Amino acid sequence: MIFKLCLAKFTLTSFRTGLRTVACCLTVFSGANAQTNNEKASARVKYLAAQEPTGETIPKLDVVQYCQKQSLNSAQPATRYRECFDNQQKAYDYLKPIWSKLPKQMAQHCLGNMEARSRIPPDYNFLRGCVDRDLDEAIRRAAPPPQREFKY
Repeated sequence: MIFKLCLAKFTLTSFRTGLRTVACCLTVFSGANAQTNNEKASARVKYLAAQEPTGETIPKLDVVQYCQKQSLNSAQPATRYRECFDNQQKAYDYLKPIWSKLPKQMAQHCLGNMEARSRIPPDYNFLRGCVDRDLDEAIRRAAPPPQREFKY
C-alpha cells in the first residue's frame, strides 16, 4: 500500500510571494520496506526544514512535448499520454514546495544531469529521482558516524 503523508509544514519566504506556509508531503509505503521509506521521508523533511530558502523556482518543462514523444510508439497512445501526464504532474507537485529549499548546488547538479540527456526531453520524474538521491546522500554525509564500542 502507498499513502501520502504530510510530515511537516514550514514557512517559505519568497521575494515575489512573501511568506507562505507549505506542507511537505511525501509518499509513504507500507509493507516490507515501510520503515526504511518512512525514515527516509522524515529525514528529507528535517533536512529541508533546516535549509535557507534560495528563492529559486522550479523550472518550467514542456510536459506536453515530453509525453507526446513518450506515447508516440505506444499501442495505446492516448492511455500512455494520460499516464505520462499524470506522472509528470505528481513529480512536479512533489518538487514544487521543496525546490526553493534545496541547496543551490544540488538543484544545479540535477538540472545539469537532466540537460546532459540530450536525446531525451527534460522531465519532472527524472528531476525528482535526482533530487531524492542527492537529498539522501546529503543526509547520509551529515549524519554522525555510528557509535560502537569494541568489546575486548
